[in-house]
Order: sequence, then C-alpha cells, then structure tokens
Amino acid sequence: MYHYAGNNPVKYTDPDGRIPGRPCDTADKAAIDVLNYINPISIDENIEYSGFIYQDNDGKYYATYPEPGQEHRATLDPSKIPDGAKIVGDYHTHGDYSAVGQNGQIVRVPSPYLDEFNSDNFSDYPLTGDKQTLLGRSLVYGGDDYFDYIGYLGTPSGNFLKYNPWTGEPPIRIE
Repeated sequence: MYHYAGNNPVKYTDPDGRIPGRPCDTADKAAIDVLNYINPISIDENIEYSGFIYQDNDGKYYATYPEPGQEHRATLDPSKIPDGAKIVGDYHTHGDYSAVGQNGQIVRVPSPYLDEFNSDNFSDYPLTGDKQTLLGRSLVYGGDDYFDYIGYLGTPSGNFLKYNPWTGEPPIRIE
C-alpha cells in the first residue's frame, strides 16, 4: 500500500522523498532514516510507532514502514520483512510527554518534568524472561545472530537511542 506522508497528505508532505525505505550501509543509518521521518509525527499524534530494521541479501539495511500503536504501546509484525531478509533490530517511538489523567486516560503534559512514563528512555531494560524468549524465537532469524539484535528509540526530546537488549548495557545516543 502507498503511504505518502504518513497516510495524511493534508497534514504531512514528502516533497523530497524522505519517507523511509532507502537502502543504507548500516543498521544505525536505517534507524536514523526512519526515526527522522516518524518521530515528529509520533510526538504530534502522541502515539507510539514501531517497525523492524533488516538486512537484505546484498548487505544493505532497511527499515520497515512505521506501524502505529497506541499512546504507550507498540507492536511488531514480522510479516513486514521481505522473504530472505535478516531482522537485525527494531525501532519504536514514545510519542510526547504524558501522564495518567483523572479518568485513567493518557494525557499530554506540558513539561518533561511531569512525564510519568520516562519517555526519553527505553522501557523495561535489561531484556529478560518472556520478552527475551519472544525475541530470540519468534522475531529474530538467523540462529545465534540474534545476540546482535539492536533496539532503537525516538524520544519526545528528539534524541535517538540505541540499545542492545542482550547485554543490558545502558542505551547510547545516536545521530
């Protein structure tokens, strides 16, 4: 399906072709490409977006088109990966700074100091237990290569972070 301007050409445009999907030399570049595109949309809409970073048979890296989630939840769909490609990581965004409102709904807040979700950081790291099993068995193909799996995050502050869930080391900022 054609996703010009995030399916909203009235609100968003892409006159110079920056929608993600171009071949990149590294997984980091593919992640930066897609996060540059989707992070502003995610903040504006205050919902998470997610997708995969994969490598094709020619050694080039790509990002799948961002799939919308909810305010503080995104899901990954491995069926978006082309046949024969190797998943090397995933990306997601955190929307805008938010808190739980009086009626239990998620509401945008005017300052990062009021954010109740630690939106400028990865959630739930280090990766252990069921989540580790899910990634290792269901989402990452290629045998022992899943230990090189990298997560990427776009934050409300505009920073992009990189995290290896297998090592548990703190996330690092990428540019």
